[in-house]
Amino acid sequence: MRVTAQGKFTQELWKATVPVFQQIINSRFITELAGATLPLKCFAHYLSQDVLYLRQDNEALKLLSQRAPNETEKDFFRQLAIDGIAVEQAMQNEYLVHFNIREAEKQSPVFDGYGRFVLASAQHSPYPVALAALLPCFWLYGEVGQHVIKHQTPDNPYQMFIDTYAGDTYDNVTVRFIQLIEKYGQQESASVKQDMKEAFLKSSEYEFMVFEEAANVPL
Repeated sequence: MRVTAQGKFTQELWKATVPVFQQIINSRFITELAGATLPLKCFAHYLSQDVLYLRQDNEALKLLSQRAPNETEKDFFRQLAIDGIAVEQAMQNEYLVHFNIREAEKQSPVFDGYGRFVLASAQHSPYPVALAALLPCFWLYGEVGQHVIKHQTPDNPYQMFIDTYAGDTYDNVTVRFIQLIEKYGQQESASVKQDMKEAFLKSSEYEFMVFEEAANVPL
């Protein structure tokens, strides 16, 4: 692993999500993405839908910034939201153009479900539970990306996209996020910690489901 747990609670989180992680890295989408055999239509579905999902993710991060109990965490999530807007714009202005992919007009069922879940968590769940719902988009997604980088075929047509997984900045942000989860995992009640685990696992499962949906679009 490139980014590891930051204590006992986050170790438990990662251990619980290992089966989902294995499903993802062995999925057809990830295997074919790394092997340069993924049909463009499958990739186009994923990328165009991810642009729409990122808008919801950014909105959730803004809500976390507003709900954060101290200035340090407010600033952390505020910056994540700002960075997320930049990523969304890059996806639209660079990646969709580079791969000649049209913007999606509406969300697909799985991406819509994922987006609604993270937004609802940010709006209504206890703050630590909301954090846990957002973490897989950083931690699990990043580890999947590292797997793709290690197993990619040379001269991969999706190299531009794969390269987005690289870089220390992404890792540093993820470590900080995990540290926050660890802090709350150590101080919250047993029931809140269980809700945090369930939220983390549900988002992890959505990470798998969006790849499955993209891999199975009609060609």
